[in-house]
Amino acid sequence: MPAKQKSILERMINVDSPFFNDPLRRIVAVCLIGIWTLFEMLNGSTVIAFLLLATTIWCIYKFFVAYEGPFVDEDDD
Repeated sequence: MPAKQKSILERMINVDSPFFNDPLRRIVAVCLIGIWTLFEMLNGSTVIAFLLLATTIWCIYKFFVAYEGPFVDEDDD
């Protein structure tokens, strides 16, 4: 039986992608979201800034705290 195909949204927000195996990419991703958060906060968009802050914290957790080594692509069986 074939594996269930992931939706586009699931593939877009997949932080366990092999793309993020390189530590520099993880650092750049977190920095860009953090800078965007600061930009929104300084421009008075507090709701968007708090959503981005939550996203930044989630990425820090996934990329640095809960990171278990190189990710493997499940589609390459």
